[in-house]
Amino acid sequence: MKNMTNFLAELNPNIPYSLLAFQPQHMMRDLPLLTWEEAKECLEAAQEEGLERVRLGNTHLLK
Repeated sequence: MKNMTNFLAELNPNIPYSLLAFQPQHMMRDLPLLTWEEAKECLEAAQEEGLERVRLGNTHLLK
């Protein structure tokens, strides 16, 4: 994620960037739900790379 957010921030730090919580479905039910802590770490990492318009989406799916 760090490489992608750094690339986007270099293009334009005002690019809107949404981090969406994942809900395992169908053949991916063995994957765990994302926690609030993990989502917050991703949000902070994107902001540290210079992105200014980062938001969390689908937060109702976070455990």
